[in-house]
Amino acid sequence: MAAISKSTKSALRIVQIVLQVTFNILFYMVVFLLVIRLSGAVYDFSYQIFGDVTVEEVPGHKVTFEVEKGESVLSLGRRLGEERLVVNPYSFAVRAKLTVGKRHPILPGTYKLNTSMTYDEILAVLTNTELTTDDE
Repeated sequence: MAAISKSTKSALRIVQIVLQVTFNILFYMVVFLLVIRLSGAVYDFSYQIFGDVTVEEVPGHKVTFEVEKGESVLSLGRRLGEERLVVNPYSFAVRAKLTVGKRHPILPGTYKLNTSMTYDEILAVLTNTELTTDDE
Protein backbone atom coordinates (compact mmCIF):
# COMPACT_ATOMS: atom_id res chain seq x y z
CA MET A 1 0.00 0.00 0.00
CA ALA A 2 1.27 3.40 -0.89
CA ALA A 3 1.29 6.09 1.76
CA ILE A 4 -1.25 8.90 1.42
CA SER A 5 0.36 12.17 0.43
CA LYS A 6 0.16 15.28 2.58
CA SER A 7 -1.99 17.07 0.02
CA THR A 8 -4.50 14.19 -0.03
CA LYS A 9 -4.62 14.17 3.79
CA SER A 10 -5.21 17.93 3.78
CA ALA A 11 -7.98 17.61 1.19
CA LEU A 12 -9.67 14.82 3.18
CA ARG A 13 -9.45 16.89 6.36
CA ILE A 14 -11.05 19.87 4.59
CA VAL A 15 -13.85 17.66 3.25
CA GLN A 16 -14.38 16.23 6.74
CA ILE A 17 -14.64 19.73 8.26
CA VAL A 18 -17.04 20.91 5.53
CA LEU A 19 -19.26 17.84 6.07
CA GLN A 20 -19.27 18.33 9.85
CA VAL A 21 -20.23 21.99 9.52
CA THR A 22 -22.93 21.14 6.95
CA PHE A 23 -24.46 18.41 9.14
CA ASN A 24 -24.32 20.68 12.20
CA ILE A 25 -26.11 23.43 10.29
CA LEU A 26 -28.76 20.98 9.05
CA PHE A 27 -29.23 19.53 12.56
CA TYR A 28 -29.71 22.96 14.14
CA MET A 29 -32.08 24.02 11.35
CA VAL A 30 -34.25 20.96 11.99
CA VAL A 31 -34.19 21.63 15.74
CA PHE A 32 -35.09 25.29 15.13
CA LEU A 33 -38.01 24.34 12.86
CA LEU A 34 -39.27 21.79 15.40
CA VAL A 35 -39.13 24.38 18.18
CA ILE A 36 -41.09 26.84 16.02
CA ARG A 37 -43.71 24.22 15.18
CA LEU A 38 -44.00 23.09 18.81
CA SER A 39 -44.28 26.70 19.95
CA GLY A 40 -47.13 27.25 17.50
CA ALA A 41 -48.94 24.14 18.72
CA VAL A 42 -48.52 25.21 22.36
CA TYR A 43 -49.79 28.70 21.52
CA ASP A 44 -52.85 27.30 19.72
CA PHE A 45 -53.64 24.91 22.59
CA SER A 46 -53.19 27.70 25.15
CA TYR A 47 -55.43 30.01 23.15
CA GLN A 48 -58.09 27.30 23.03
CA ILE A 49 -57.90 27.00 26.82
CA PHE A 50 -57.81 30.69 27.74
CA GLY A 51 -59.39 32.37 24.69
CA ASP A 52 -62.94 32.45 23.38
CA VAL A 53 -63.03 29.83 20.63
CA THR A 54 -66.07 28.46 18.86
CA VAL A 55 -66.58 25.75 16.30
CA GLU A 56 -68.83 27.87 14.06
CA GLU A 57 -69.77 31.50 13.67
CA VAL A 58 -73.14 32.73 14.93
CA PRO A 59 -75.86 31.45 14.44
CA GLY A 60 -74.34 27.93 14.37
CA HIS A 61 -76.71 25.03 14.84
CA LYS A 62 -78.39 23.61 17.93
CA VAL A 63 -77.49 20.22 19.37
CA THR A 64 -79.20 18.36 22.19
CA PHE A 65 -76.52 17.01 24.49
CA GLU A 66 -76.84 14.68 27.46
CA VAL A 67 -74.44 14.61 30.39
CA GLU A 68 -74.28 11.27 32.21
CA LYS A 69 -74.09 11.13 36.01
CA GLY A 70 -70.48 10.67 37.16
CA GLU A 71 -69.04 11.32 33.69
CA SER A 72 -65.44 12.54 33.68
CA VAL A 73 -64.54 15.92 32.23
CA LEU A 74 -62.32 14.27 29.62
CA SER A 75 -65.11 11.92 28.53
CA LEU A 76 -67.46 14.89 28.37
CA GLY A 77 -64.94 16.81 26.27
CA ARG A 78 -64.53 13.89 23.88
CA ARG A 79 -68.29 13.59 23.39
CA LEU A 80 -68.59 17.36 22.90
CA GLY A 81 -65.85 17.06 20.28
CA GLU A 82 -67.70 14.23 18.52
CA GLU A 83 -70.81 16.43 18.36
CA ARG A 84 -68.65 19.28 16.96
CA LEU A 85 -69.52 21.53 19.92
CA VAL A 86 -65.89 22.19 20.95
CA VAL A 87 -62.77 22.83 18.90
CA ASN A 88 -60.55 20.46 20.89
CA PRO A 89 -61.79 17.99 23.54
CA TYR A 90 -58.53 18.16 25.48
CA SER A 91 -58.41 21.95 25.68
CA PHE A 92 -62.06 21.91 26.79
CA ALA A 93 -61.25 19.38 29.53
CA VAL A 94 -58.36 21.53 30.78
CA ARG A 95 -60.56 24.67 30.69
CA ALA A 96 -63.29 22.82 32.59
CA LYS A 97 -60.82 21.59 35.23
CA LEU A 98 -59.50 25.12 35.69
CA THR A 99 -62.89 26.84 35.91
CA VAL A 100 -65.37 24.32 37.28
CA GLY A 101 -65.08 23.26 40.87
CA LYS A 102 -67.11 21.72 43.66
CA ARG A 103 -69.07 24.96 43.99
CA HIS A 104 -70.36 24.74 40.41
CA PRO A 105 -70.08 21.11 39.28
CA ILE A 106 -71.10 19.88 35.86
CA LEU A 107 -74.57 18.51 36.39
CA PRO A 108 -76.09 15.49 34.68
CA GLY A 109 -79.01 16.22 32.40
CA THR A 110 -80.05 17.05 28.87
CA TYR A 111 -78.96 20.40 27.47
CA LYS A 112 -79.50 22.39 24.32
CA LEU A 113 -76.13 23.65 23.12
CA ASN A 114 -75.06 25.53 20.01
CA THR A 115 -71.95 25.12 17.86
CA SER A 116 -71.38 28.89 18.13
CA MET A 117 -71.01 28.75 21.94
CA THR A 118 -67.64 29.42 23.60
CA TYR A 119 -66.21 27.06 26.22
CA ASP A 120 -67.35 29.46 28.97
CA GLU A 121 -70.89 29.54 27.60
CA ILE A 122 -71.02 25.73 27.39
CA LEU A 123 -69.69 25.40 30.94
CA ALA A 124 -72.19 28.01 32.18
CA VAL A 125 -75.02 25.92 30.75
CA LEU A 126 -73.64 22.62 32.07
CA THR A 127 -73.18 23.99 35.62
CA ASN A 128 -76.50 25.83 35.98
CA THR A 129 -79.33 23.73 37.46
CA GLU A 130 -82.01 25.99 35.95
CA LEU A 131 -80.90 25.18 32.40
CA THR A 132 -81.34 21.37 32.56
CA THR A 133 -84.20 20.09 30.48
CA ASP A 134 -84.83 16.70 32.10
CA ASP A 135 -88.31 17.81 33.17
CA GLU A 136 -89.50 18.66 29.66
